[in-house]
Amino acid sequence: MPIALRLVALAALLISAASPVLAQNTYAWSLPAWLPPPPVPTDNPMSVAKVELGRRLFFDQKLSGPSYISCSSCHTPEHAFSDPRHPSIGVTGGKIRRRAPPLANVGYREALTWADPRMRTLEDQAHQPLFRADPPEMEANGHEASVVDRFEHDATYRRLFTEAFPEKGGTVDFDQIIKALAAYQRSLVSYTTPYERFRFAGEKGAMSAAALRGEKLFFDAKLGCATCHAGATFGPSARTLLPGAAPVVYANTGLYDLDGKGAYKPIDHGLRESTNRPEDMGRFRAPGLRDVAKRAPYMHDGSIASLEAVIDRYASGAPTLASALSFSPLKDPRLSGFTLSATERDDLIAFLRALDDDTFAADERHGSPFR
Repeated sequence: MPIALRLVALAALLISAASPVLAQNTYAWSLPAWLPPPPVPTDNPMSVAKVELGRRLFFDQKLSGPSYISCSSCHTPEHAFSDPRHPSIGVTGGKIRRRAPPLANVGYREALTWADPRMRTLEDQAHQPLFRADPPEMEANGHEASVVDRFEHDATYRRLFTEAFPEKGGTVDFDQIIKALAAYQRSLVSYTTPYERFRFAGEKGAMSAAALRGEKLFFDAKLGCATCHAGATFGPSARTLLPGAAPVVYANTGLYDLDGKGAYKPIDHGLRESTNRPEDMGRFRAPGLRDVAKRAPYMHDGSIASLEAVIDRYASGAPTLASALSFSPLKDPRLSGFTLSATERDDLIAFLRALDDDTFAADERHGSPFR
């Protein structure tokens, strides 16, 4: 065989041998036609290996400085990756001032965290729980070398890092750790709810009559729920990607008025901490409502225990927690109150429960690999 043909044959053989590896490492979203995948940064493309590495890191206590809590300690899968505790607890046992936000569909969000509009990528956001010192959460700061050493001297992690970042040759650093965590979080897409099964899959029995009545109430201008909670994620999300989604909304829901001028607790002034504008006191990002029934307690600080209590408070015009007769002067004017009968209240809650995705919560691809 001529040398040229031998080279062609060898190249074909190499391509053929490599193709299964590439195919295995290509991340398949497996989403319905109506839902596009979340946006992905060009410098952190998705791959099966990277998502699997991120999943393992997310549930591994070795990622924290003292090596005894993980990301999943505050983002539990059975609670839609939020924290049922009030408040969340950091690695040193200290209380975190805000509740850990849910991570279902986090890849679609235009802005992350409760009150920092500058935090727009999962890669940027990961620095906060890992390295924030006041209050400490994961407390990797000051322990960077020992955290990296734990993974470099673990045979399983050496393989996973090599597969996820072959260009690094098996070395480990926090750039890879953060990118893997971000890739895993982007894979957490929730869409198989009774609502979607009814609206998009044609399952006429997926939603109860009460939930259907509650849907009409939810989108009724009288209640105004959809002003802040709209689109495919029922909350602020990437509008260029998901038509109909609500813009990012920061609102003061009137929980506190400590000085008669709308002051919030000194520990947390909300958006004002980022903008330094007095009018932003107590303003926090409106959350999405996917899997909302799994995420009690509610609000940024877990100050309201149940969905029923949230609805009752908004129906009353959002009075302060201190008194049902007092209202913050900084409360969002859209929270003007409304009237619901007991049946209508139950219907609205039935609709909100129809936004829960039990398939998502039970998916083993999202859960701990250490089980």
